[in-house]
Amino acid sequence: MPSNLKLLGVKLDQEEWRPVFDALDVDDKVGNFTSLAVELLDETLPEITVRTDSSDKPWMTPHIKKEIKAR
Repeated sequence: MPSNLKLLGVKLDQEEWRPVFDALDVDDKVGNFTSLAVELLDETLPEITVRTDSSDKPWMTPHIKKEIKAR
C-alpha cells in the first residue's frame, strides 16, 4: 500500500493540470479536477471490499483473513 501512495504522488506530480487551470468557470474547474483525481485514484488505489463479521476477534484483520483464504 505505501508503494501505491508513492505512485499516486508521482502521477499527481506528472499530471497535466491545464484543464483545471484554464477553465474559467469554477464549476468547470471543480469538474475537471474531480475527474482527473478520480481517474488517478482508480489507477493507483483501487477500491476493495472488506467483509467483517460481528463474531470476528479484534485481531482478525483483513490481511489475516486474506492470508487464511490463500492458505
